[in-house]
Amino acid sequence: MPGLAPHSSKEAVARAVELADALRAKRGTVVWTHVLLHEMLRLPVDQQTQQTDVPPANASDLIAQVMVHAGDTVITRRQ
Repeated sequence: MPGLAPHSSKEAVARAVELADALRAKRGTVVWTHVLLHEMLRLPVDQQTQQTDVPPANASDLIAQVMVHAGDTVITRRQ
């Protein structure tokens, strides 16, 4: 089936920005969510599946293309 292949990160970001712009145009609420990777709880049960690499310091930042506007909501997850 066409259109079911994985999309690149560039395509996914472009689509998210397009959807956010469309929501704003209709006075909808735009919500961006990011996860603070350095603050995630590391449980012993997950030890075998956890990566040992430390993510870069800015790994939890929203990318510049997102352009958070006044009125958007930003949710920060720690878990």
